[in-house]
Amino acid sequence: GFLVRKDLTDRLIATEDVRLYTQLKTAAVKQKLHIPFHPKFEHLESCVSKLFLPERTGQNELTIGGAVSLALKANVVCMMWEASPANDMVADALTAIIMQAESGIPAVRLGTCCSAHAHHAMPKKK
Repeated sequence: GFLVRKDLTDRLIATEDVRLYTQLKTAAVKQKLHIPFHPKFEHLESCVSKLFLPERTGQNELTIGGAVSLALKANVVCMMWEASPANDMVADALTAIIMQAESGIPAVRLGTCCSAHAHHAMPKKK
């Protein structure tokens, strides 16, 4: 929301009401990113599923959280979302997943640990 002062009155208003109480206009920024991707769609879906709960919305299409959409066409993933701090973080994570899957890094396929080093219990110091 926004805090607006009009006629010596302070009001807390929703984003969609900004035009009613001020002369300001709001806008939404739509983002679109194309990422090369040569593996099959099923591999993309599997990798994304390790971190998110994607919804299949069409042939070779996924939506994550109702906000970020992925479509695989002609060896390119087209990712689209409306810019916001939360959606941008999801898009950043998806970009990393897609690029790792494209490069063939095994950590994406294993889904257990993203690092190459082992996690063993450290001996207690006396």
